[in-house]
Amino acid sequence: MSNKTFTFVGSSVLNGKFKIRYTNDNTRVKILLKNGHSDINFVELPRAMTKAEIEAEGHLTALMPVAVDQVQATV
Repeated sequence: MSNKTFTFVGSSVLNGKFKIRYTNDNTRVKILLKNGHSDINFVELPRAMTKAEIEAEGHLTALMPVAVDQVQATV
């Protein structure tokens, strides 16, 4: 895995597909909206972190309710 760090983690839905997003710029929301994404949710991380650190420290759990809703909606 890469050593690149991020300060925000989030999720969005495009064409019915849920995806986790990583960024260092909270204006990413505007870009996602412009490109047709929905259900956009970002959280600021306590410090710059790698993807592995974000996962290990449980920061993705803040996004999981959205993922569960999306899975149920497509069933």
